Amino acid sequence: MKALTPRQATLWLLGGTVFWGGSFPLMSIATNGLATASGVPAHDLAGQALVGATINGWRYGAAAILMALLLLPQWRRTTRVEILGGTVLGFFVGMGMFLQIVGLAWVVPSISGMLTATPVILAPLAQWLLLRRPVQRQVWWAVLIAGVGCLVLTLGGDTAQVATSLIGPPPFPYAGECLTFLGALCFTAHIISVDTFGSRCDPGRLTGLLFIMVALVNGLIAWVVSGDRVAMMTHLPALLPQPSWLGAMVGLIVFSSIIALWIMNRAQPSITPARAAVLYTLEPVFALLFSLLLGQEGLTRWTLLGSALVISGALWSIPRRAR
Repeated sequence: MKALTPRQATLWLLGGTVFWGGSFPLMSIATNGLATASGVPAHDLAGQALVGATINGWRYGAAAILMALLLLPQWRRTTRVEILGGTVLGFFVGMGMFLQIVGLAWVVPSISGMLTATPVILAPLAQWLLLRRPVQRQVWWAVLIAGVGCLVLTLGGDTAQVATSLIGPPPFPYAGECLTFLGALCFTAHIISVDTFGSRCDPGRLTGLLFIMVALVNGLIAWVVSGDRVAMMTHLPALLPQPSWLGAMVGLIVFSSIIALWIMNRAQPSITPARAAVLYTLEPVFALLFSLLLGQEGLTRWTLLGSALVISGALWSIPRRAR
């Protein structure tokens, strides 16, 4: 498949961040719906781990099945590198998604999106120190601007929460923030791994194999936590007729999983991990936008300022010849 130009890759990834940003409030709806139907305490650590892992297992299991059907004639051409890449990428995404979705029980979507965007700092450092690839001065400035914007977004967290929010009291101080940050470390490793495997693999097959691994990782976690993986399936008949829950799951499977991760695997290899990480900081901006539309939090002067800085950093990261 022909490589994208840096400008094309940048535009593709900008579109992908829209779908990723929308996943934050949708995950809150999906997990709270299952927690209510199953009677599992939504804000208990073990209960949220079970619910989060189950939702991820369903989400990525369904995505894997759809990708398998879409790519049915292509699987015979799968290479060992693609299997290895899908396993590595899937492990990091699986653990990152699990930690992120559990953390969402105790943090508003825009703050979760901000913490998930911390690879804006971690990825350039990893590119410089681990991959021994220089980071352009323009990108460092973009990292600084976007990083400050992400920090400013956190200042509106408490005042942004509204009465209709799905957020509950944490089991220990900053539980949601800590778990989400650990997930961000996994997502940083994922960004670096895409740079390693993306250019050597077919993006469709790589994405499909990634989904299988994510579903396996989260299915195993759910089985360990509950001791009975199948029990949660009994709640599906009660959840499927609910338009909000079903809509959230469809959005997560189709847009935030299949389309968004295919875009990432297709486009990111055409730019550096550092530049890609800056673009991914737009996730919390779109997380805020969708959260506002769904009534899960309110708008503050801090979220407005932080969003403006993040957008400025993302625009500054675009190669000058691509502007």
